[in-house]
Parts: sequence; structure tokens; C-alpha cells
Amino acid sequence: MLGIFWAGQQTQINHLARSNRDLSWIHIAFLFAVTLTPFSTMLLAEFIKYRVALLVYWCNIVLLGGVLYGSWGYAIRALAGAGAHCEGAIVLSCAVEDPVNHQRSGFKLSEGSGLKDPRQVQA
Repeated sequence: MLGIFWAGQQTQINHLARSNRDLSWIHIAFLFAVTLTPFSTMLLAEFIKYRVALLVYWCNIVLLGGVLYGSWGYAIRALAGAGAHCEGAIVLSCAVEDPVNHQRSGFKLSEGSGLKDPRQVQA
């Protein structure tokens, strides 16, 4: 189970060209939720017949997913709200595959400018 969440976090991080301190704290909160997983798993293993143990385990899973989902939402909102004056904006790099030609074309979301072809975006 943790491998799935780890892969999700790595996928998000791979799409971020840069970040800010708030997003780092969100990912630290995700890691905190990861540290709770052994406790909730042990509780479920010891008290399998009790619904509270199952509830704690599932709350831990929901917390992991919620923080991961929230971190991506924060990245999108921080980018969308960033104007040209905002130096700390998060920049997302995304590659889109063309289903007809099976070719990948990259796009970069940059500060307040929307989708641009990476060949036209200055690094």
C-alpha cells in the first residue's frame, strides 16, 4: 500500500519544475501520515474484530490520499494565482501523448501565461 502512495508522490514531484516552502510542508505532512501507517496496521492486526481498528486504518489511508491530493491541488492553485510579479510560483512540466501519432509533446505551465510549447519557453 505504501508503495502506491510513494509512486504517486514521486509522480507529482517529477512533474514539478520547482516548488516553494508551503508545498514542502505539505509533503512533510504526507510523510507524517506515512509514519502513522505501521501503527494503524499493527492496531488492525491485533484487534481485527473491532471496527475501531478498521476505522483507524482506513482513516490513515484516507489521510495519505487526502494529503497527496491536496498537495497537487495546492500546486495547481499556487500556479494559477501566480502573476508575473510572483517569483515563488510553482512551474509544472507536463508531457502529453498524441494518441494518433504516438508522439509526446511537452508543455510547460509558466507564471500566469498558460500552456506554452517548451521550444518557445525560455528556461
